[in-house]
Amino acid sequence: MVDAGKFWGELFRRTEVTTSVETADEVFACRWVFTGVDGEILDLGCGDGRHMHPLREAGIDVRGVDFDEAAAGDRGDMRALPYADGRFAGAYSLRNSAFGFDDTDLTLVWRELARVMAPGARLLVQQTRIEWALKWIEKPVTTVIGATAETVRLDGGRMVIERRNGAL
Repeated sequence: MVDAGKFWGELFRRTEVTTSVETADEVFACRWVFTGVDGEILDLGCGDGRHMHPLREAGIDVRGVDFDEAAAGDRGDMRALPYADGRFAGAYSLRNSAFGFDDTDLTLVWRELARVMAPGARLLVQQTRIEWALKWIEKPVTTVIGATAETVRLDGGRMVIERRNGAL
């Protein structure tokens, strides 16, 4: 079985294209939402800490979590967060970090997020519109990491993701 953290971490490192302007805009939005919040903020899918580190420098108490063992934060599964109930005064998920799941798993992510957030906590979510994402997929795109392949293709206007394990 493929380790989800290694898979998504490697996929992120191979495919993510980031500009300093995009990151600066996202950090600005987080600062606007979370400045003055009394308590710890959770970065869902923190990756290399591109948002977490500048927010800490701005005096915001941020803890990150990610599948990837090479990530800047705690290693953890968003569907079963390794934190106590009501621990966080806020949370954010940028660049679809928490939304690479099917409907069943996404329900678990939302339930876990609700569980670890304190009453009155603030939440910031950035999600790419599916129409925007689909325009970039003109032909099937396959990514191979280790013995796992993931192909993304369009089928009648719907995005289909196929995963195959084993020798290719």
